[in-house]
Amino acid sequence: MTADSASSANEDDMLLPGGGTQSFQPAPKSLTVLPLVFIAYFCVSGGPYGLEQLASAAYPFYTVIFLIILPWFWSLPPALMTAELSSALPSNMGYILWCKTAFGPFVAFQCGFYRVINQLFDCSLYPVMMYDNMTLVLQNAGINMGSFGIKMAVTSGAMIINVVLNIVGVEIVGKASVVFGIIILAPFAIMTGWELPRFSFKTLYSFPPYAIDWPVFISIMLWSMNGWDQLSNVSANVKNPKRTFPVAMILAIALVIITNAVPMAAALCIDRDWADWNEGYFPTVAAEIPGKLGVALSYTMLVTACFSNFGQCLVSLCTVAESVAAMGHRDLVGVRWLTLRGRYKTPWPAVLATGIIITALTALPFDAIVSVDIMLYCLGLALEFIAFLHLKFTRPDLERPYHFPGGKVGAIIGTIPGMSTDSQNEHRESGSGQIANCTQHG
Repeated sequence: MTADSASSANEDDMLLPGGGTQSFQPAPKSLTVLPLVFIAYFCVSGGPYGLEQLASAAYPFYTVIFLIILPWFWSLPPALMTAELSSALPSNMGYILWCKTAFGPFVAFQCGFYRVINQLFDCSLYPVMMYDNMTLVLQNAGINMGSFGIKMAVTSGAMIINVVLNIVGVEIVGKASVVFGIIILAPFAIMTGWELPRFSFKTLYSFPPYAIDWPVFISIMLWSMNGWDQLSNVSANVKNPKRTFPVAMILAIALVIITNAVPMAAALCIDRDWADWNEGYFPTVAAEIPGKLGVALSYTMLVTACFSNFGQCLVSLCTVAESVAAMGHRDLVGVRWLTLRGRYKTPWPAVLATGIIITALTALPFDAIVSVDIMLYCLGLALEFIAFLHLKFTRPDLERPYHFPGGKVGAIIGTIPGMSTDSQNEHRESGSGQIANCTQHG
Protein backbone atom coordinates (compact mmCIF):
# COMPACT_ATOMS: atom_id res chain seq x y z
CA MET A 1 0.00 0.00 0.00
CA THR A 2 1.37 3.38 -1.00
CA ALA A 3 1.59 6.39 1.27
CA ASP A 4 -1.06 8.19 -0.80
CA SER A 5 -3.53 5.35 -0.58
CA ALA A 6 -2.89 5.04 3.12
CA SER A 7 -3.59 8.69 3.73
CA SER A 8 -6.84 8.52 1.78
CA ALA A 9 -8.24 5.74 3.93
CA ASN A 10 -10.15 6.26 7.13
CA GLU A 11 -8.29 5.45 10.31
CA ASP A 12 -10.28 2.25 10.71
CA ASP A 13 -9.86 1.15 7.07
CA MET A 14 -7.03 0.05 4.82
CA LEU A 15 -6.93 -0.47 1.06
CA LEU A 16 -6.51 -3.91 -0.46
CA PRO A 17 -5.23 -4.77 -3.93
CA GLY A 18 -8.11 -4.06 -6.29
CA GLY A 19 -9.67 -1.35 -4.14
CA GLY A 20 -11.29 -3.34 -1.33
CA THR A 21 -11.07 -2.26 2.30
CA GLN A 22 -10.88 -4.08 5.57
CA SER A 23 -10.85 -3.29 9.26
CA PHE A 24 -7.49 -1.78 10.20
CA GLN A 25 -7.91 -2.04 13.96
CA PRO A 26 -5.65 -4.92 15.03
CA ALA A 27 -7.27 -8.02 16.50
CA PRO A 28 -5.39 -10.13 19.05
CA LYS A 29 -4.15 -13.31 17.38
CA SER A 30 -5.14 -15.60 20.22
CA LEU A 31 -6.83 -18.55 18.47
CA THR A 32 -4.79 -21.72 18.08
CA VAL A 33 -5.89 -25.02 16.56
CA LEU A 34 -7.94 -26.43 19.48
CA PRO A 35 -10.17 -23.37 20.14
CA LEU A 36 -10.69 -22.90 16.41
CA VAL A 37 -11.73 -26.55 16.06
CA PHE A 38 -14.44 -26.15 18.70
CA ILE A 39 -15.60 -22.78 17.39
CA ALA A 40 -16.03 -24.52 14.03
CA TYR A 41 -17.77 -27.41 15.78
CA PHE A 42 -20.38 -25.10 17.29
CA CYS A 43 -20.80 -23.17 14.05
CA VAL A 44 -21.64 -26.42 12.27
CA SER A 45 -22.88 -29.01 14.74
CA GLY A 46 -23.00 -28.53 18.50
CA GLY A 47 -23.34 -32.25 19.16
CA PRO A 48 -25.56 -35.08 17.86
CA TYR A 49 -28.73 -33.35 19.06
CA GLY A 50 -31.19 -32.90 16.21
CA LEU A 51 -30.09 -35.92 14.17
CA GLU A 52 -32.59 -38.34 15.73
CA GLN A 53 -35.16 -38.05 12.95
CA LEU A 54 -32.65 -39.53 10.51
CA ALA A 55 -33.41 -42.95 12.05
CA SER A 56 -37.12 -42.75 11.21
CA ALA A 57 -36.51 -41.17 7.81
CA ALA A 58 -34.14 -43.90 6.57
CA TYR A 59 -32.57 -47.22 7.49
CA PRO A 60 -29.84 -47.43 10.17
CA PHE A 61 -27.21 -48.46 7.61
CA TYR A 62 -27.84 -45.40 5.43
CA THR A 63 -27.88 -43.11 8.45
CA VAL A 64 -24.47 -44.17 9.74
CA ILE A 65 -22.83 -44.44 6.31
CA PHE A 66 -24.03 -41.00 5.23
CA LEU A 67 -22.85 -39.46 8.52
CA ILE A 68 -19.38 -40.88 7.86
CA ILE A 69 -18.96 -40.30 4.13
CA LEU A 70 -21.03 -37.24 3.21
CA PRO A 71 -19.02 -34.63 5.19
CA TRP A 72 -15.93 -35.30 3.08
CA PHE A 73 -17.89 -34.33 -0.05
CA TRP A 74 -20.28 -31.75 1.39
CA SER A 75 -18.39 -30.09 4.26
CA LEU A 76 -14.78 -30.31 3.12
CA PRO A 77 -15.06 -28.00 0.05
CA PRO A 78 -16.60 -25.00 1.90
CA ALA A 79 -14.23 -25.61 4.81
CA LEU A 80 -11.18 -25.51 2.53
CA MET A 81 -12.61 -22.51 0.66
CA THR A 82 -12.85 -20.72 4.01
CA ALA A 83 -9.28 -21.76 4.82
CA GLU A 84 -7.95 -20.36 1.53
CA LEU A 85 -9.78 -17.03 1.55
CA SER A 86 -9.38 -16.46 5.30
CA SER A 87 -5.62 -16.94 5.07
CA ALA A 88 -5.45 -14.74 1.96
CA LEU A 89 -7.71 -12.02 3.42
CA PRO A 90 -7.25 -12.35 7.20
CA SER A 91 -9.93 -9.90 8.28
CA ASN A 92 -12.95 -10.39 10.52
CA MET A 93 -15.04 -8.89 7.73
CA GLY A 94 -14.91 -12.48 6.47
CA TYR A 95 -17.13 -13.40 3.54
CA ILE A 96 -18.17 -9.74 3.16
CA LEU A 97 -14.56 -8.92 2.32
CA TRP A 98 -14.42 -11.85 -0.11
CA CYS A 99 -17.32 -10.43 -2.12
CA LYS A 100 -16.00 -6.88 -1.77
CA THR A 101 -12.60 -7.82 -3.16
CA ALA A 102 -14.19 -9.84 -5.98
CA PHE A 103 -17.05 -7.59 -7.07
CA GLY A 104 -16.99 -4.36 -5.08
CA PRO A 105 -19.20 -2.81 -2.38
CA PHE A 106 -22.62 -3.48 -3.96
CA VAL A 107 -22.28 -7.27 -4.05
CA ALA A 108 -20.54 -7.19 -0.67
CA PHE A 109 -23.58 -5.37 0.72
CA GLN A 110 -25.92 -7.96 -0.77
CA CYS A 111 -23.94 -10.85 0.71
CA GLY A 112 -23.60 -9.08 4.04
CA PHE A 113 -27.30 -8.25 4.17
CA TYR A 114 -28.38 -11.82 3.43
CA ARG A 115 -25.95 -13.44 5.83
CA VAL A 116 -26.32 -10.94 8.68
CA ILE A 117 -30.11 -11.24 8.67
CA ASN A 118 -29.76 -15.01 8.34
CA GLN A 119 -27.35 -15.20 11.28
CA LEU A 120 -29.52 -12.93 13.42
CA PHE A 121 -32.51 -15.20 12.92
CA ASP A 122 -30.32 -18.28 13.28
CA CYS A 123 -28.82 -17.09 16.54
CA SER A 124 -32.27 -16.27 17.95
CA LEU A 125 -33.24 -19.94 17.62
CA TYR A 126 -30.70 -21.14 20.18
CA PRO A 127 -31.99 -19.28 23.27
CA VAL A 128 -35.50 -20.52 22.40
CA MET A 129 -34.29 -24.12 22.10
CA MET A 130 -32.33 -23.73 25.32
CA TYR A 131 -35.51 -22.53 27.06
CA ASP A 132 -37.43 -25.54 25.66
CA ASN A 133 -34.78 -27.94 26.96
CA MET A 134 -34.69 -26.21 30.35
CA THR A 135 -38.47 -26.57 30.51
CA LEU A 136 -38.14 -30.32 30.02
CA VAL A 137 -35.43 -30.57 32.68
CA LEU A 138 -37.36 -28.59 35.28
CA GLN A 139 -40.66 -30.33 34.54
CA ASN A 140 -39.08 -33.48 35.93
CA ALA A 141 -38.52 -31.54 39.15
CA GLY A 142 -42.14 -30.32 39.21
CA ILE A 143 -41.31 -26.74 38.16
CA ASN A 144 -43.55 -25.12 35.54
CA MET A 145 -41.86 -22.72 33.12
CA GLY A 146 -44.67 -22.43 30.58
CA SER A 147 -45.34 -18.66 30.67
CA PHE A 148 -44.18 -16.16 28.05
CA GLY A 149 -42.63 -13.98 30.77
CA ILE A 150 -40.43 -16.80 32.02
CA LYS A 151 -39.41 -17.60 28.45
CA MET A 152 -38.30 -14.02 27.81
CA ALA A 153 -36.48 -13.87 31.17
CA VAL A 154 -34.52 -17.05 30.35
CA THR A 155 -33.67 -16.04 26.78
CA SER A 156 -32.76 -12.49 27.85
CA GLY A 157 -30.52 -13.79 30.64
CA ALA A 158 -28.76 -16.15 28.23
CA MET A 159 -28.19 -13.30 25.78
CA ILE A 160 -26.78 -10.99 28.48
CA ILE A 161 -24.19 -13.63 29.42
CA ASN A 162 -23.36 -14.20 25.74
CA VAL A 163 -22.95 -10.48 25.10
CA VAL A 164 -20.61 -10.06 28.06
CA LEU A 165 -18.44 -13.03 27.04
CA ASN A 166 -18.22 -11.78 23.46
CA ILE A 167 -17.26 -8.27 24.53
CA VAL A 168 -14.46 -9.71 26.67
CA GLY A 169 -13.03 -11.30 23.54
CA VAL A 170 -12.85 -14.16 21.08
CA GLU A 171 -10.23 -15.92 23.21
CA ILE A 172 -12.79 -16.52 25.98
CA VAL A 173 -15.29 -17.65 23.34
CA GLY A 174 -12.76 -20.21 22.09
CA LYS A 175 -11.98 -21.50 25.59
CA ALA A 176 -15.68 -21.69 26.49
CA SER A 177 -16.34 -23.63 23.28
CA VAL A 178 -13.77 -26.26 24.29
CA VAL A 179 -15.33 -26.63 27.75
CA PHE A 180 -18.89 -26.78 26.43
CA GLY A 181 -17.84 -29.31 23.80
CA ILE A 182 -16.41 -31.65 26.43
CA ILE A 183 -19.52 -31.29 28.61
CA ILE A 184 -21.87 -31.98 25.70
CA LEU A 185 -20.02 -35.03 24.40
CA ALA A 186 -19.41 -36.68 27.79
CA PRO A 187 -22.83 -38.41 28.14
CA PHE A 188 -22.68 -39.63 24.52
CA ALA A 189 -19.22 -41.07 25.18
CA ILE A 190 -20.55 -42.89 28.25
CA MET A 191 -23.58 -44.21 26.35
CA THR A 192 -21.35 -45.40 23.51
CA GLY A 193 -18.92 -47.03 25.94
CA TRP A 194 -21.77 -48.90 27.64
CA GLU A 195 -23.05 -50.23 24.31
CA LEU A 196 -19.63 -51.12 22.88
CA PRO A 197 -19.42 -54.69 24.34
CA ARG A 198 -22.96 -55.36 23.05
CA PHE A 199 -22.57 -53.63 19.69
CA SER A 200 -23.60 -55.60 16.61
CA PHE A 201 -22.95 -54.52 13.02
CA LYS A 202 -25.78 -56.83 11.96
CA THR A 203 -28.24 -54.47 13.64
CA LEU A 204 -27.12 -51.63 11.41
CA TYR A 205 -27.70 -53.80 8.33
CA SER A 206 -31.38 -54.19 9.25
CA PHE A 207 -33.93 -52.87 6.75
CA PRO A 208 -37.22 -51.99 8.47
CA PRO A 209 -40.51 -52.33 6.56
CA TYR A 210 -41.13 -48.57 6.26
CA ALA A 211 -40.26 -46.50 3.18
CA ILE A 212 -37.30 -44.13 3.15
CA ASP A 213 -38.26 -40.46 3.24
CA TRP A 214 -35.38 -39.22 1.10
CA PRO A 215 -36.30 -35.48 1.10
CA VAL A 216 -36.38 -35.36 4.90
CA PHE A 217 -33.28 -37.53 5.23
CA ILE A 218 -31.16 -35.51 2.78
CA SER A 219 -32.43 -32.18 4.09
CA ILE A 220 -31.46 -32.96 7.69
CA MET A 221 -28.19 -34.55 6.65
CA LEU A 222 -27.02 -31.62 4.52
CA TRP A 223 -28.18 -28.89 6.84
CA SER A 224 -26.39 -30.50 9.78
CA MET A 225 -23.09 -29.93 7.96
CA ASN A 226 -23.33 -26.24 7.02
CA GLY A 227 -21.82 -23.14 8.61
CA TRP A 228 -18.11 -23.41 7.84
CA ASP A 229 -17.94 -19.92 6.31
CA GLN A 230 -18.68 -18.34 9.70
CA LEU A 231 -15.09 -19.11 10.68
CA SER A 232 -14.02 -16.30 8.35
CA ASN A 233 -15.36 -13.82 10.91
CA VAL A 234 -12.58 -14.75 13.35
CA SER A 235 -9.78 -15.10 10.78
CA ALA A 236 -7.94 -12.01 12.02
CA ASN A 237 -7.73 -13.63 15.48
CA VAL A 238 -6.03 -16.82 14.26
CA LYS A 239 -2.36 -17.46 14.94
CA ASN A 240 -0.42 -18.65 11.90
CA PRO A 241 -3.50 -18.97 9.63
CA LYS A 242 -1.53 -20.76 6.90
CA ARG A 243 -1.22 -23.81 9.15
CA THR A 244 -3.98 -23.29 11.71
CA PHE A 245 -6.94 -22.90 9.35
CA PRO A 246 -6.56 -26.05 7.21
CA VAL A 247 -5.53 -28.20 10.19
CA ALA A 248 -8.43 -26.93 12.31
CA MET A 249 -10.90 -27.46 9.47
CA ILE A 250 -9.84 -31.06 8.87
CA LEU A 251 -9.92 -31.83 12.60
CA ALA A 252 -13.33 -30.18 12.98
CA ILE A 253 -14.77 -32.25 10.14
CA ALA A 254 -13.34 -35.40 11.73
CA LEU A 255 -14.81 -34.36 15.10
CA VAL A 256 -18.23 -33.81 13.54
CA ILE A 257 -18.10 -37.22 11.87
CA ILE A 258 -16.96 -39.10 14.97
CA THR A 259 -19.32 -37.39 17.42
CA ASN A 260 -22.31 -37.81 15.09
CA ALA A 261 -21.79 -41.25 13.57
CA VAL A 262 -20.43 -43.19 16.56
CA PRO A 263 -23.08 -42.19 19.15
CA MET A 264 -25.79 -42.59 16.52
CA ALA A 265 -24.62 -46.13 15.72
CA ALA A 266 -24.60 -47.02 19.42
CA ALA A 267 -28.04 -45.48 19.99
CA LEU A 268 -29.51 -47.31 16.99
CA CYS A 269 -28.42 -50.60 18.57
CA ILE A 270 -29.83 -49.68 21.99
CA ASP A 271 -33.28 -48.62 20.78
CA ARG A 272 -34.46 -50.48 17.70
CA ASP A 273 -37.91 -48.89 17.41
CA TRP A 274 -36.51 -46.64 14.71
CA ALA A 275 -39.89 -45.58 13.32
CA ASP A 276 -40.58 -43.84 16.65
CA TRP A 277 -37.43 -41.72 16.63
CA ASN A 278 -38.01 -37.97 16.46
CA GLU A 279 -36.55 -34.71 17.76
CA GLY A 280 -35.02 -34.97 21.23
CA TYR A 281 -35.05 -38.77 21.29
CA PHE A 282 -31.54 -39.37 22.64
CA PRO A 283 -32.60 -39.05 26.32
CA THR A 284 -35.26 -41.70 25.65
CA VAL A 285 -32.59 -43.99 24.22
CA ALA A 286 -30.32 -43.40 27.22
CA ALA A 287 -33.19 -44.19 29.61
CA GLU A 288 -33.31 -47.73 28.17
CA ILE A 289 -29.91 -48.47 29.69
CA PRO A 290 -30.67 -50.54 32.81
CA GLY A 291 -30.26 -49.21 36.32
CA LYS A 292 -29.30 -45.80 37.63
CA LEU A 293 -26.87 -45.20 34.76
CA GLY A 294 -29.70 -44.98 32.24
CA VAL A 295 -31.70 -42.56 34.39
CA ALA A 296 -28.65 -40.39 35.03
CA LEU A 297 -27.63 -40.32 31.36
CA SER A 298 -31.15 -39.47 30.23
CA TYR A 299 -31.36 -36.51 32.59
CA THR A 300 -27.78 -35.44 31.80
CA MET A 301 -28.53 -35.35 28.08
CA LEU A 302 -31.43 -32.99 28.68
CA VAL A 303 -29.12 -30.72 30.67
CA THR A 304 -26.23 -30.87 28.19
CA ALA A 305 -28.64 -30.03 25.36
CA CYS A 306 -28.96 -26.63 27.08
CA PHE A 307 -25.17 -26.29 26.99
CA SER A 308 -25.23 -27.16 23.29
CA ASN A 309 -27.76 -24.43 22.55
CA PHE A 310 -25.86 -21.91 24.69
CA GLY A 311 -22.55 -22.76 22.98
CA GLN A 312 -24.09 -22.40 19.53
CA CYS A 313 -25.55 -19.04 20.53
CA LEU A 314 -22.20 -17.88 21.95
CA VAL A 315 -20.28 -18.70 18.79
CA SER A 316 -23.01 -17.42 16.46
CA LEU A 317 -23.09 -14.07 18.27
CA CYS A 318 -19.30 -13.87 17.96
CA THR A 319 -19.40 -14.30 14.19
CA VAL A 320 -22.52 -12.27 13.38
CA ALA A 321 -21.32 -9.31 15.47
CA GLU A 322 -18.17 -9.15 13.35
CA SER A 323 -20.34 -9.17 10.21
CA VAL A 324 -22.48 -6.36 11.64
CA ALA A 325 -19.31 -4.37 12.38
CA ALA A 326 -18.12 -5.01 8.81
CA MET A 327 -21.41 -3.69 7.42
CA GLY A 328 -20.80 -0.46 9.31
CA HIS A 329 -17.88 0.53 7.08
CA ARG A 330 -18.18 3.68 5.01
CA ASP A 331 -18.71 2.06 1.61
CA LEU A 332 -21.34 -0.40 2.84
CA VAL A 333 -23.91 0.89 5.35
CA GLY A 334 -21.69 3.66 6.68
CA VAL A 335 -22.62 3.45 10.37
CA ARG A 336 -19.22 4.21 11.82
CA TRP A 337 -20.02 3.55 15.49
CA LEU A 338 -20.65 -0.12 14.66
CA THR A 339 -16.96 -0.48 13.73
CA LEU A 340 -15.64 0.82 17.08
CA ARG A 341 -13.55 -1.52 19.20
CA GLY A 342 -12.75 -1.25 22.89
CA ARG A 343 -9.96 -2.40 25.17
CA TYR A 344 -10.53 -6.08 24.27
CA LYS A 345 -10.33 -5.30 20.51
CA THR A 346 -13.89 -6.57 20.02
CA PRO A 347 -16.62 -4.57 18.22
CA TRP A 348 -18.58 -3.97 21.43
CA PRO A 349 -21.23 -1.66 19.91
CA ALA A 350 -21.96 -4.28 17.25
CA VAL A 351 -22.04 -7.06 19.88
CA LEU A 352 -24.44 -5.05 22.06
CA ALA A 353 -26.72 -4.05 19.18
CA THR A 354 -26.75 -7.60 17.85
CA GLY A 355 -27.57 -9.00 21.29
CA ILE A 356 -30.54 -6.65 21.66
CA ILE A 357 -31.90 -7.55 18.21
CA ILE A 358 -31.51 -11.29 18.84
CA THR A 359 -33.29 -11.02 22.19
CA ALA A 360 -36.22 -9.29 20.48
CA LEU A 361 -36.34 -11.96 17.77
CA THR A 362 -36.72 -14.73 20.36
CA ALA A 363 -40.28 -13.48 20.91
CA LEU A 364 -41.24 -14.38 17.31
CA PRO A 365 -42.92 -17.70 16.40
CA PHE A 366 -40.30 -20.41 15.96
CA ASP A 367 -41.47 -21.54 12.51
CA ALA A 368 -41.37 -18.01 11.10
CA ILE A 369 -37.78 -17.58 12.25
CA VAL A 370 -36.70 -20.82 10.58
CA SER A 371 -38.27 -20.06 7.18
CA VAL A 372 -36.49 -16.69 6.86
CA ASP A 373 -33.26 -18.16 8.21
CA ILE A 374 -32.96 -20.83 5.53
CA MET A 375 -33.88 -18.70 2.53
CA LEU A 376 -31.33 -15.99 3.32
CA TYR A 377 -28.57 -18.51 4.08
CA CYS A 378 -28.89 -20.00 0.59
CA LEU A 379 -28.71 -16.58 -1.10
CA GLY A 380 -25.63 -15.51 0.86
CA LEU A 381 -23.81 -18.80 0.40
CA ALA A 382 -24.30 -18.68 -3.38
CA LEU A 383 -22.61 -15.27 -3.53
CA GLU A 384 -19.70 -16.55 -1.44
CA PHE A 385 -19.01 -19.46 -3.79
CA ILE A 386 -19.25 -17.19 -6.84
CA ALA A 387 -16.80 -14.75 -5.24
CA PHE A 388 -14.42 -17.62 -4.45
CA LEU A 389 -14.39 -18.80 -8.06
CA HIS A 390 -14.10 -15.25 -9.40
CA LEU A 391 -11.05 -14.54 -7.25
CA LYS A 392 -9.54 -17.89 -8.19
CA PHE A 393 -9.61 -17.01 -11.88
CA THR A 394 -9.15 -13.21 -11.88
CA ARG A 395 -6.84 -12.52 -8.94
CA PRO A 396 -3.80 -14.77 -9.27
CA ASP A 397 -1.81 -11.88 -7.71
CA LEU A 398 -3.65 -12.30 -4.41
CA GLU A 399 -1.23 -13.95 -1.98
CA ARG A 400 -2.72 -17.21 -0.75
CA PRO A 401 -0.78 -18.84 2.11
CA TYR A 402 -3.07 -21.84 1.70
CA HIS A 403 -4.49 -23.09 -1.63
CA PHE A 404 -7.66 -25.09 -2.27
CA PRO A 405 -6.46 -28.52 -3.51
CA GLY A 406 -6.65 -29.14 -7.24
CA GLY A 407 -6.23 -25.57 -8.40
CA LYS A 408 -8.98 -24.02 -10.54
CA VAL A 409 -10.46 -27.37 -11.57
CA GLY A 410 -10.61 -28.50 -7.95
CA ALA A 411 -12.28 -25.23 -6.97
CA ILE A 412 -15.00 -25.67 -9.61
CA ILE A 413 -15.67 -29.27 -8.61
CA GLY A 414 -15.62 -28.40 -4.92
CA THR A 415 -18.25 -25.67 -5.20
CA ILE A 416 -20.83 -27.88 -6.96
CA PRO A 417 -22.22 -29.48 -3.74
CA GLY A 418 -22.44 -26.13 -1.97
CA MET A 419 -24.21 -24.42 -4.86
CA SER A 420 -26.81 -27.18 -4.84
CA THR A 421 -27.90 -25.97 -1.38
CA ASP A 422 -30.43 -23.73 -3.10
CA SER A 423 -32.25 -26.75 -4.49
CA GLN A 424 -32.97 -27.84 -0.92
CA ASN A 425 -34.56 -24.52 0.02
CA GLU A 426 -38.12 -25.25 -1.09
CA HIS A 427 -38.33 -28.50 0.84
CA ARG A 428 -36.81 -27.05 3.99
CA GLU A 429 -39.45 -24.32 4.07
CA SER A 430 -42.23 -26.91 3.72
CA GLY A 431 -41.73 -28.69 7.05
CA SER A 432 -41.07 -26.51 10.07
CA GLY A 433 -40.47 -29.39 12.43
CA GLN A 434 -37.85 -30.91 10.16
CA ILE A 435 -36.29 -27.51 9.54
CA ALA A 436 -36.09 -26.70 13.22
CA ASN A 437 -34.31 -29.97 13.73
CA CYS A 438 -31.79 -29.12 11.03
CA THR A 439 -31.31 -25.51 11.98
CA GLN A 440 -29.96 -26.49 15.37
CA HIS A 441 -26.86 -27.52 13.41
CA GLY A 442 -26.78 -24.83 10.76
